[in-house]
Amino acid sequence: ANAKPAASDASLPPDPDLAAASEDQNAAGQTRKTSICWRYVAGQWERVPGEVDVAACARAVFAGRCSGAAAVQFGRWGERGLRSSAGRVELTSEDGDYRPLTTLTPTCTVTPFG
Repeated sequence: ANAKPAASDASLPPDPDLAAASEDQNAAGQTRKTSICWRYVAGQWERVPGEVDVAACARAVFAGRCSGAAAVQFGRWGERGLRSSAGRVELTSEDGDYRPLTTLTPTCTVTPFG
């Protein structure tokens, strides 16, 4: 289980200038917001390749990574924080509070959303 990142680590991962969100269009021409995604593993930030939407980031960060009831895992999507605890996946809101985003199944799969 991963411990909460230290205060200095819990801010933006390296190169915060790379965290800005952008938009692209899917095959149907719909615009979706994409950004750089990071996961916090073994005391350090790891960048997920490419820019992804928040659903793909949540899957990359938390899928297959079950934690016990007291354990918390962290990620970042652009400038927003992600965390998983006790089967819940949450995303920080504009005011910095964590809000429910989706859930993890008992087999550690991120429940589809968005």
